[in-house]
Amino acid sequence: MGTYTVRATWTGAGGLESSAEKQTPNGTAAFNFTLGVNFDLGVVQGMVSGLSASKIRSASGLIMPQSVSEYAFVEISAGRKVMRIPVASDGSFRVSNLLPGRYSARAWDGSRYSNSETLVLSGGASVTLSFTFPVSAEVYCWPNPFAALKTSEAGVHIRYIGAGYNASVKIYTLTGELVRSAKEGEFTVTPAPKSGKEFVWDLRNNSRQDVSSGVYFYTLELRDSAGGGKKQYRGKIGVVR
Repeated sequence: MGTYTVRATWTGAGGLESSAEKQTPNGTAAFNFTLGVNFDLGVVQGMVSGLSASKIRSASGLIMPQSVSEYAFVEISAGRKVMRIPVASDGSFRVSNLLPGRYSARAWDGSRYSNSETLVLSGGASVTLSFTFPVSAEVYCWPNPFAALKTSEAGVHIRYIGAGYNASVKIYTLTGELVRSAKEGEFTVTPAPKSGKEFVWDLRNNSRQDVSSGVYFYTLELRDSAGGGKKQYRGKIGVVR
C-alpha cells in the first residue's frame, strides 16, 4: 500500500538524456511517459589536402560520390548510416546539422582512403578534422643484379610508381655501412601512364668512388607532405663488375 515515484530515463549517444517521473498508487497496472530532449546540432569541418582541382570539380554537387578516381569526398558514418560529402574547390568541407553522437570519418582523395578518425560529437560542438593518408607505391629496382658486361644501363634504377611523394634513398653494405644517400632533388619524374619518380645509382659512393662487386641494401623512404604519412621500402641490389 502507498504511493510510489516511478522515473523513466532515456540516455543517448553524445550525452543526451531525458527523464520523467510520476506518482502512482500501489496497484497501478500501466501508465505512459512522454520524454523530450532539446539539443543543438553539431558541425564537422576540415580540409582534404593534396587533391587535384579536376578531382574536386568532378565531386562537387554530387549527392553520393563513388570511390573511383573521378571523385573526392569525405565519408561520415554512424552505425549503418553513411554520408558522403563532396569537398569544395579549395579542398575544404563542412557538414552541419549533425545529431550528437559517435561518428567515424575518412576521406577519399581520388585514389585512396585516409585513415579513419573517430569522434564523439556533443550538442552544438564544432569539430575540425585533418586526415592522414597512408603512403602506397609500387617499387622497382633494375637491372638487378647489375652486371657491367651484360647491360647498357648507366646504373641501377630505383623507381616508385604512385603519388608525388617526397623521396629519399640510402644504400648500405651488408655490414650496415652507408654507401650512398640521395634526397628528393636527385630524383627525376617518370612519365605517365605509370608516373612516379626514380633515382639512378651510378654505382659510386658518396665520395664519388666506384663501389666493388657485392650485395647492397637500399632503403627508399616516401613522405606525403600533404597527408602527413611516410613509409619505407627495402630491397637488395647485386653488383657484378
